[in-house]
Amino acid sequence: MKALKSLFFLSSLLLLLSTFGCNTQKEYEKINSEDQKKLIAFAEATIRGMPETKITQTEKKAILETKPAISINYTGNKTGRYGITWNINQKTITYTGNGDITSPESSFSTMNIISIGTNPCN
Repeated sequence: MKALKSLFFLSSLLLLLSTFGCNTQKEYEKINSEDQKKLIAFAEATIRGMPETKITQTEKKAILETKPAISINYTGNKTGRYGITWNINQKTITYTGNGDITSPESSFSTMNIISIGTNPCN
């Protein structure tokens, strides 16, 4: 009988935890369309300043004419990790950052360029 009561208690506890314990994700204030435009403009300015050995003038122009994909993982109100990605001329160009999304110049950011379909050994 004691084992049955313990089993019932543990089952009830697990049910409570699974019902309420998984809902710990807090809703954060997201950026608006103006903030998003500012973020993209900052990334584009960074790309325009890159040397042509990394990205050509034609690719820079194509980036300005192409809408990027944006991914944001919020860690606070209008704060978090973000990525802006363009696929241009078999290259994936990704601008990532971490911090205040409304102020990208003050956040930690990096630029990655991955060539697709090219063999570096040739």
